[in-house]
Amino acid sequence: MFQEPETTYLTSDMNFLTGMASTLCLGGNFYRFNFSSSERASDARAINNDWRMVGRDMARAMNAFKEKELAGKS
Repeated sequence: MFQEPETTYLTSDMNFLTGMASTLCLGGNFYRFNFSSSERASDARAINNDWRMVGRDMARAMNAFKEKELAGKS
C-alpha cells in the first residue's frame, strides 16, 4: 500500500520525556534509529522519499491553484 513520505526518515523519535530519560543512559544506546542494510540502500530510500515529498508538495500546490482559479470564476 502507499506509504506517506516523511521528513524524519533516518532520525530517532524523540519527545520531552525521551530526552529526560536519555540523561540517565550512560551506555549511549538509548535511541533507536531507522537503519538500512547499506549506505547505498539508505541513500536510495532517502532519495525516493525526498522525491515523493516533492511530488506531494507539487500536488498540493496545483490543487490550491485550481481551487483559487475555480473560486475566481464564480
